[in-house]
Parts: sequence; structure tokens; C-alpha cells
Amino acid sequence: MTRCPLHANRSPRCARGAAWWLALCALAALLAGCGDAPTRVYVAVEADAALAVDGLVVIAGGDDRRPMPYTPRVELQVPAAWADAPHTVTFEGTHAGAVVARGSVTFTARANDAIDVTVELAALGVCDASCELGATRCVSGAEAVERCDVGPDGCPAWRVADVCGGATPFCADGACVASCQDDCTAGATECDGAGGVRACGNHDGDACLEWSATTGCGAELACTGGVCVATVPLTVVKAGAGSGTVTSTPAGIDCGAACTARFLPGTMVTLTATPAMGATFTGWSGGGCAGTGTCTVTLATATTATATFTGACIDDCTAAATTCTSTSSQATCGNFDADPCTEWSPATACGVNQVCAGSACVATAVVAVVKAGTGAGTVTSSPAGIACGSDCSEAFIAGTSVQLMATPAAGSTFAAWSGGGCAGGGACVVTASSATTVTATFTGPCADECTTGASSCPSTSTERTCGDFDADACTEWSAPIACGADEVCAATACVASTCGTRESFSLFEIPDANTGGIVADDSIFVTGFAAGQRLNDITALRAVCVTVEHSFIGDLSVALRCPSGAWLVLAARRTDFGAYSHDLGVPIANDDANPTPGTGWDYCFSPSATNLSWIPFLAAHSVPSSNALPAGTYQSSDEMTALLACPLNGAWTIRFQDHGLEDQGFVFGWSMRFAPSLVPNCSQ
Repeated sequence: MTRCPLHANRSPRCARGAAWWLALCALAALLAGCGDAPTRVYVAVEADAALAVDGLVVIAGGDDRRPMPYTPRVELQVPAAWADAPHTVTFEGTHAGAVVARGSVTFTARANDAIDVTVELAALGVCDASCELGATRCVSGAEAVERCDVGPDGCPAWRVADVCGGATPFCADGACVASCQDDCTAGATECDGAGGVRACGNHDGDACLEWSATTGCGAELACTGGVCVATVPLTVVKAGAGSGTVTSTPAGIDCGAACTARFLPGTMVTLTATPAMGATFTGWSGGGCAGTGTCTVTLATATTATATFTGACIDDCTAAATTCTSTSSQATCGNFDADPCTEWSPATACGVNQVCAGSACVATAVVAVVKAGTGAGTVTSSPAGIACGSDCSEAFIAGTSVQLMATPAAGSTFAAWSGGGCAGGGACVVTASSATTVTATFTGPCADECTTGASSCPSTSTERTCGDFDADACTEWSAPIACGADEVCAATACVASTCGTRESFSLFEIPDANTGGIVADDSIFVTGFAAGQRLNDITALRAVCVTVEHSFIGDLSVALRCPSGAWLVLAARRTDFGAYSHDLGVPIANDDANPTPGTGWDYCFSPSATNLSWIPFLAAHSVPSSNALPAGTYQSSDEMTALLACPLNGAWTIRFQDHGLEDQGFVFGWSMRFAPSLVPNCSQ
């Protein structure tokens, strides 16, 4: 029987209802399958095979960590309190007990339903001390709260959580409060992680002091004591016939792969060498180190230390062997590092018309069945795949021997095979070596197979319709018809695919500039693409769409940030914005004292748009200032190619900012639509 040690009905602390304990109790019910669980969340866990993840730790908030063995699909039983609201769960991947990767997934559970989501575990590499997970702070230059969460690289990162307003319009000490307070001492500076510095001053519209936005230190610099200083490189070289790894304290070197790291001058770095099984660490040289103990270097200038390993390393696999890492990718065995032994390569995608079966990517060939004659019947295959009836074609691994079997309907007779090397009324066996079509002829009184005008999906990329397409008087299904671009066949017909669409339904205000010009940010944490997949064709980002209302378009700017930090200006504000007083959508007039959502219109930005960007469009079409910008699809102010090479998985953030007085607006939601072809196994 499942035990529920933190369930609200069984734990005294849960019963007392403390807020942070309730969060832990909810996670306990979620992980143990206890309590009122109206929905299940199935999480596909993706991790690079090279990380050798053998365990998971599931974190839903606070310091509650739930270890479990690694499995590529985790079932979470979600308590009723989680339904119909977004929640974030973090997954850590471990190897031999050490955390090697991390990722988060945000989902909105639906009562009495099941949903599927994907979390991509990113290799931790070297994370700087930018923030502690769960910590909060005030956004520099704005009355908003940032929360430390898992970033797209698996490391802790600051993300905007809440914009202050209403009865608590100011931010102090990481929380929204009723009146402003000084966050710092005028003129002070501090480090924001190791990569940037902030200064204390009055950077917004209130009367209090706050930290400025972070100014990056720049390449080969790091922040210490509130000042950016030059860093010093430390490099490890591995020598000898043996194999092993070298790690550093403080973290930075994990050689392995990361054999160079930069540290602040004066840092005392301790290097530790660990030989692989069958190898021996014989000693250090360079950097002032010798012997077989640890190597401690106090960095003043660029330094190199050599670690020598002797002995025989151990092969992980047989050279040139292959193995399937998924049904669509394989890895190859070879020598990909500095030792003389073999290991598995990173996963490589199979080619077109290939699947990974057994241990390697192999070609496939399509076998198709056509039914003819005045009678009716079905054709099935062994191995399974064809059931025609409805599914009359299947891709089999090349070389597969496929036996087709015909079964006539009542009152009909199977007459003969033709095509694909088959003939007569006996068995039909086809070797799937290339695209092959076999015809099965049935005679006798025919029977309708379907209802005239109906449609169905023989595959996720084709549809067919019902009608009389042969010489008899009965209905049958047509040959498959390919769906259009960005379409899939779902249920019975080709429809616009949604698997490339990522949406946020957040309702939030675009504050007026007279409140300090606060930026209004909202993020979509994108998952579901292949690990490491990037936007390499800008046309594959079909559109970025917003539903928005705002009075006075000229002083509004809209920008999009991708997971790597690159920004794209979707709609630029005008310095002469008084000439462009058009609205977006239908805002509520004169509601500055009590902002109220009006009616949002849909505006999209697309690399294929023919309309100019917002302001040039208004000028080119002489749109009267009393009219709103028409809903539609527009070019962005900056070239959308600024997003090329952006990672697809991770946090995409849209930013609205009002730069003038006496106007404001609301965002009702926004979305990004990627080409379905980018999404592995797109079927919806």
C-alpha cells in the first residue's frame, strides 16, 4: 500500500496548514500518488546519452527534493489544488549520486484529464553563483519581483515573476509592498553573480533608491567586491597512455571536457586527479605542482598544469559499433577523447525514410494496398501495419518479408492479387525493398466501406475522402492525399498543426510611463524540441502573435528575447510619437486611475508578412489617427534574422514598455508558432 508521509490528512504539519508545508504536502501527494489527484501529468525526460544519467531528483518548490531512479517517462499524479493554474517542476539528472543536468517544465493541469509534457535536462557545466533557487529580488529600475529559477542552460537564473501594483505598488527586499523603501546606499555597487555589476541610485519614478540594471563585465572579466576585474586562465593538459579526469575547487574545470577555466586573480585553485578504472595517476607537472596528491595553484598569471595517467583505459564499446539512442537516432563507437579507448559518440539523427532498429539507422520502404473489383473485403499484413479497411500503406524496414492476407466481406469473394510480384488467389509475400503497390480484387455484391463525403486519417500527414472511385456501385476510401504545409491529419481531416505552437494566456497590464515606465514581461518556457536544437531557418518561426489593447501606439515598444539572450525589436516606439496617436484594439478611455481591460485585437509578426511594421504601415496607408491599427500580420521593426541560432527550448520572453504619459493597455495573451517540421514526432 502507498504511504503518504506528507499528505495533509496524515501529517500534523500538513494539518496545521503552514503555506510552505502545504507546498511540500502537495508535492508528496503528487509523487506518492496520494490525496485528491484529478489529473496525471506524463513527463518525457530528455537527456544527452553522454551524461549517463542514472537517477532523477524531482523538485516542486522550496527545499523538498524527491530522488528516484532514472526513467525516460515520469508519471506525476497532480493534486486538485494544482488544476487550472500553471505550476513548475524542476528535474535534476544525477550520475553516481552527483547532479549533472537540470531542467524545468511549466504546465497547467486540467481536472480529470491527462496531459503530456517534455523536460529537457541541460548539462550543468559550470554555473556561476548568480542566484540561489527560490530567492527573490526587486527588478532593477522597475517595481517588479524577480525569482531565481532554472534557466534554459540548467543553471539558476533570475526571471521576472510579478509586476507590483494595486495596494502594493512598490518593490522592496524581493516583495511587493505598500510604500517604497531604499534597497541600497547611494553610490554603492555590488556584483550580480560573477558576470556583471549594479550601482545604487534612483533609477525609476519613485523617491527611493534601488539597484540599477546589471552592466555586464565583458569578456575575460568577472565581478568581485562590486568591481569588474580581469580574470586569469588555468588550463589542464592530460598526458600519458592512461585515462582519467581532473576537477577543480572552486568549480570550473571538469576535464573530461572542460579543461580550461578563468578565475579571479589571487584565487587558490585545488586540482584533483582521478584515474579511470585500470589506469594510474603518476603525477603533476607545471604550475608549480609535482607529486601525486592534489595540485594547488594560486593564480596570478595564465597557468598550465599537466596531469599524467598511465595504464590501460577500458573500452566502453567495440570500435565502429552502433547503438540506437531513440527510434530516430543512433550513436557510434569510436575514440572521441584524448585516451586510446573507445566511447559512444553523441546521438546522430537518422536520415530521411530511416528508423533506428536493433542497433543502427536502417532504410524503410512503403508497401501499399489498393482494393479493386465489385466486391468488398479487407487486407491485413504480417508483420502488422496494414489493416485495409482504413490503413492501406505502411513503411517497413527495408528487406522485411511482408505477407498480405485478403478477407472478403459477406457475399463477396476474393478473386486475385496483382502487382508487387503477387498473382492468383493464394498467398502474397512482398519483400519491402522499394515502394511497392499490390492490388487485391474482390468480386460479388459490393458493400459500402464508408459514408459518402466522410474523411479519415490514414496517417498523420495524409487524409482521404469517401466516395465511389472504382467501377462498382459502392463507396470506398480514396488514395491518401497529402496534408498542406503546417498541417497534420487529426481525427478525420487535415487541420492546422498545433504541435509547433507555444502559448501564454497571461493577462497583464502595460503600465503607463508616469508610473515609472515599468516593463511588462511575460515568458513562455518552451519544451518539446530536440536537445540542443536551434532556429537555423528564420522562416521556420512562422509568427509571433499578441492579443493586446493600448491607447496611443507611438510610445509603445514590443521586443522578444530568445533563450540565449538575443533581443528582437518587434515594434519600435517613435521619438515623435505624438504624430501616431492610433490605438491598438479597443482600449477603455480615461481609465488611468483604475486601469480596466478593454478589447484586445490580434497582431502578429512574421518573416513572411507583406504589411510593413506598425508605424510605417500607418504612414503608408494614411490611417486616420482616430482609427486603430487594423488587426493582422506585420513585419517586425528589426530583421527577424536576429533570432537565428537561438535555442528552441528554454525561456522566450516578450516585453512591452510604455514610454509616454497618460496611456496604458493590457495584454490578453501571446504565442509563438514554429514550423511543425521542427518538432520531433509531431502528430497534432
